[in-house]
Amino acid sequence: MKWLQTILLKLTILTCISAGEALHFIGQIIDKSTKFPIEDVIIFQLDKEVIQVSNALGFFKIEVHDSPSIKLRLEKLGYKPIVAQFNYASQQFPTMIFEMEIQQLELPQVTVQSAFYSKTNIISNYDLLGRPISSGQEALNLIPGLFLAQHAGGGKAEQIFLRGYDIDHGTDLQLTVDGIPVNMASHAHGQGYADLHFIIPESIDRINYRKGPYDISDGNFATAGAAHFKTKKILSQNFIQAEYGQFGHSRFVGGINVVNNQSLKNPTNAYIMGELLSSRAYFDDPQNFHRINFFSKYNRNIGSTKKLELSFSIFDSKWDASGQIPERAVSSGIINRFGAIDPNEGGSSYRMNLNAMLSAQGKKYNLIRHQLYLTHLRFDLFSNFTFFLHDSINGDMIRQLEERYIIGYSGDWQKRFHLFHKNAMFKLGIGNRTDIIPTSQLLHMPQRNNSLSSPISIGNIHENNFSLFTDIDFQMMENLSFKSGLRADVIHFYADKNQIKASSWQKAISPRFTIQYTPNDKLLFTFKLGKGFHSNHAHVASHEKPASTLPAATGIELGMFQKLFDKMLIEVNVWQMETEDELVYVGDEGIVEINDAGIRKGIEVNLRFQVGDELFFDADLNYTNARFKNTKMEGRYIPLAARWTSTMGLHYNPKSPGLFAFLRYRFIADRPANENNSLIAPGSFICDAQLGYRIKSWEISVEVQNIFNKNWNEAQFETESRLFDEKDSVTELHFTPGTPFRSNLILQYLF
Repeated sequence: MKWLQTILLKLTILTCISAGEALHFIGQIIDKSTKFPIEDVIIFQLDKEVIQVSNALGFFKIEVHDSPSIKLRLEKLGYKPIVAQFNYASQQFPTMIFEMEIQQLELPQVTVQSAFYSKTNIISNYDLLGRPISSGQEALNLIPGLFLAQHAGGGKAEQIFLRGYDIDHGTDLQLTVDGIPVNMASHAHGQGYADLHFIIPESIDRINYRKGPYDISDGNFATAGAAHFKTKKILSQNFIQAEYGQFGHSRFVGGINVVNNQSLKNPTNAYIMGELLSSRAYFDDPQNFHRINFFSKYNRNIGSTKKLELSFSIFDSKWDASGQIPERAVSSGIINRFGAIDPNEGGSSYRMNLNAMLSAQGKKYNLIRHQLYLTHLRFDLFSNFTFFLHDSINGDMIRQLEERYIIGYSGDWQKRFHLFHKNAMFKLGIGNRTDIIPTSQLLHMPQRNNSLSSPISIGNIHENNFSLFTDIDFQMMENLSFKSGLRADVIHFYADKNQIKASSWQKAISPRFTIQYTPNDKLLFTFKLGKGFHSNHAHVASHEKPASTLPAATGIELGMFQKLFDKMLIEVNVWQMETEDELVYVGDEGIVEINDAGIRKGIEVNLRFQVGDELFFDADLNYTNARFKNTKMEGRYIPLAARWTSTMGLHYNPKSPGLFAFLRYRFIADRPANENNSLIAPGSFICDAQLGYRIKSWEISVEVQNIFNKNWNEAQFETESRLFDEKDSVTELHFTPGTPFRSNLILQYLF
């Protein structure tokens, strides 16, 4: 990859050479109702076929040549387009303000240019309008090809599968919320642990997802991809909502605008939102899951050139869990599918976030953005995966406990300019994240009994991640552009493990390159090449000191995005990813697991079709071939790597009051549970539905999961375990059962 790094560095230097100053037309785009600026609006200069994009403060700048007029078309998904023409006789334009009006997103609005220039992923945000979700973690299902599996109570982060990766709880998928990192480096339970349950689903405005290590702003953990959640600036309407369902499920959520100043000069908004959830769940031993969430956000424009955003959130949950159970215990009748070998599992989780973001525009329309965040977390988890394998009398229950503080800063400087009379943008970014973990413990604690407790690993951890990146986006021709960048990450690990102190420094250089080509207004091709990494646990980096504690992942991808028949979108991607040897810290045992290098290849097809004005169809099909590169291990199969996955749905959503409904399925095929494919993790085909009615300010609906009441497994692993009355251990499939038929009644009131 050194040749690519050299090319990217030369391209970056070239972009600093501007083609000189010229006459410019300056505009700012704002929301007609809220008066807040709108980012990523596409501006077409129709007479010159030049395209520009608005920045975070809604500004855009177009170079004007020797013409007496300028004609523009402004487009943004979810807004009515604007066409405007201006004539001029002088050499100076006033700054023009454009107000765009919201309209319901429909597929005929989507253009190839929308996919070409907008940072917002079209498919995930289109899907967000038509799929009910009851937790922030469930929102990840909006990413095509991504599957989740819950396996230790509703409060624990789900297991994630994407592009042939068993991401566990976040090792290879970078997650952020309003720029705040979700992945926990050097976590007590597992590296990259990412719990999204602190997000109230109704606060989500959009999800920008990216697959593969191709975007320069994505750092640690962004190998299989990244998903960045953005919360709403303002509530379109105040609301309260109540849910009640089978298995003791109840949920109450509400949000209200407490400040709503829609003045043109300094628009200001603040809202608060809260959530209470309780569930007994479908297990024989009650889950006793309780979750409380509070979120508040403040937005203010300071004049026309500064924007301030502040937010605060707090989350707390606790639960009991039945855990994973062995197949032999069910087949022999010791327990049923919803029983437990050790009913004492469970845990608690707490998270608090403070976030501040300031965007400011300079005199030459350069944009500077700053972000500061503070996070405080507490985590306590009791698990028993092996039952009586190690302790034949008291059992093998472990306790994983940690407290953590995260302090972070990120900032970037953006300069939009013209290079050889073509649009270009140069970006320079820096960041620092500091994790302070005064308490990180792994204990053997049968029956949650402190008197039986014995330490396995106790200590504290400090980890600092410094990052620097540069990026150039250049429209070389009307239908051809490239984006290239170089990223550097330096991580300092310090760990005090069982009173043995150690530290180390590690670095990662990640070049990335993308070319986009639009032969016509219906078709887009992309080529991507990039390198990413994920860090390993500080205990590995500082004490074990392997050859690489930042294993790299190199990816290449060819994609096509096409609009057919005005109301159909199809996206096809062919990709390959190679990963270095990985040393994975297994938090459940406090050991390091050595895995070989891997290679994954795949193809994915995503289809969105607006059948009629109010009926929508979506389908995703994904195929992946995942293998270890060498044969020094027992086999070449990567355990739990999904080969075939698919989802499909119909959504009826009328604009006027009345009935609305959806019906959809999700499918994952059988897949290997171990390296030699001698043990199979069975697949599943599950159907869900919703039927509801809207009238004035009221909405009532019934949601049904697993319509056909199929038996299926969520999380499943090859595990060696021993039951209390067994003489020898047995290695076989252990699983957490998926939900049986379940229905919820949902009532919402808008005011």
